Amino acid sequence: MEKHLITGGTGFIGRHVAQLLASQGNAVTIASRNQPNFDISPSIHWVQLDIADANWDRLLEGADVVHHYAWTSL
Repeated sequence: MEKHLITGGTGFIGRHVAQLLASQGNAVTIASRNQPNFDISPSIHWVQLDIADANWDRLLEGADVVHHYAWTSL
């Protein structure tokens, strides 16, 4: 089992990647400013944050893979 961090995990691509990884038995953390509008499995954890001002140290700790799908309009 791998631990995956997905930025932008509530968007179209991130959501499908998160669901696929969870269905394969992986632990998944979604980092997004928007709350998921889909049913998340117990192996998916959501953390609310904006990538522009996030404290990434605590999220990157222990992650085996990072999938970056988030964007921001600064």
